[in-house]
Amino acid sequence: MKDQIFELMDSHAHLTSEDFLIDAEAAISRCNEESVTKVINICTNPNELREGLLLEKKYPNLIRNVASTTPHDSHKETEESFSFFEKMALQKRLVGIGETGFDDFIEPDNQKEQMEICRRYIDLGIRAELPVVFHVRGDKAFDNLFKLSKEFDAFTGIIHCFTGTIEQAKKALDLGWFISISGIATFKKSTELRDVIKQIPLDHLLVETDAPWLAPQGYRGQKNEPAYVRVVAETLSVLFECSLEEVSRITYENGLRAFPLAVKPFVEN
Repeated sequence: MKDQIFELMDSHAHLTSEDFLIDAEAAISRCNEESVTKVINICTNPNELREGLLLEKKYPNLIRNVASTTPHDSHKETEESFSFFEKMALQKRLVGIGETGFDDFIEPDNQKEQMEICRRYIDLGIRAELPVVFHVRGDKAFDNLFKLSKEFDAFTGIIHCFTGTIEQAKKALDLGWFISISGIATFKKSTELRDVIKQIPLDHLLVETDAPWLAPQGYRGQKNEPAYVRVVAETLSVLFECSLEEVSRITYENGLRAFPLAVKPFVEN
């Protein structure tokens, strides 16, 4: 454990993805070394969620789960998978719905299907009183998301791995949503993104790894893991000219506002 006394939340990681390819137990042990005390585990299919629930049971104070079919896997959505996610959401076994949304790059030709699935998961989030985590990649994706959001009353949204413009950020902030910053912000060439981040109020920012992808500067080429979220927080501390402890405290509190059910571990009746 570092000398500083603070807590970090990794607001978006894929610990139970088959792509993680890191010993989850070892990665979890390294969380403690970097003061990471909460990890929001994103599950994109029923098998990942089943594994996530087992991991949460073993580490009830650290791991909480979010689930849905991703936009780039929209063609894999089944009634069986949706029903399982719905059941877990309504039983409050999840702390959020996601990552859903739109992707212009991986699946540019199925925007209609992405729209239908995203609409379905926003509705589930509202019914279950859970926040909705969005994957948004591309200008058309942002346009589609903001257009779709007008169909619903207010709900809590989180745009994960934000790489958009300040105009797109302001639209999200106008909706009261949170914006999550990943290791991309630490890359040497991400100067434009850092300029945008500096214009976003710190009280609406989260930090994430998106592990096992997007390892931050200093770990490029390696598999990402929750412990590396500290590097993202350190980058924000430079951008906002404040201490790592302050960034950690604020983003952790933001995380608990974004995911209220993450405050306490799930307890079965």
